[in-house]
Amino acid sequence: MTIVTILSWLPILGVAAGLARVKVRRLPWIAAAIAAIAYLILAGSYAGWAAQCWDCSAGVSDSRGEATRIIAMFFGVYLALTLAGIWLGARFSGTAARFIGTLREANSALRPRPPASKD
Repeated sequence: MTIVTILSWLPILGVAAGLARVKVRRLPWIAAAIAAIAYLILAGSYAGWAAQCWDCSAGVSDSRGEATRIIAMFFGVYLALTLAGIWLGARFSGTAARFIGTLREANSALRPRPPASKD
């Protein structure tokens, strides 16, 4: 798998982590922390690479400093998408759990009850 494939799955995995909130309540927080730490490590590694020679040419960009800024913004968008996916998944799972609970309550209220004995 390439890094692009892994990065494209991050927002989807974020939604899955948010939806898993019903079973593991802290999983969205853990997933958000892992995504934020991974972003900081990635941005820090590129900053360290660019710090060696800020004005040297790097691939298609004019300098390493510019490449670092572009990469930080690109991966920042992915981090934001992942965090939004985690938040939306957690919100949806909480809403779905409340809705299912309401349906169960309504179902139990509609069931016929046996007549009470007059003993």
